[in-house]
Amino acid sequence: MQSADQVGQVKCGSCAVLLMYPYGASSVRCSSCQFVTEIGEHNKRPPWSVQQGHPPPPANAVHEIAYVRRA
Repeated sequence: MQSADQVGQVKCGSCAVLLMYPYGASSVRCSSCQFVTEIGEHNKRPPWSVQQGHPPPPANAVHEIAYVRRA
């Protein structure tokens, strides 16, 4: 499962403005020219968090919490 703060990047198919979109979206509308760019395999970018050096946790990651009992 992807975190809500992860975004992808793609250039607008009409005016080439760099667009950001929620990672996993199928398309994004350019705020400059209103062109709708499809997000296909050929133009996907890694999530912003990966580009910043913070890879997402594996989809099947199990989080364990350790409780310490204090005397």
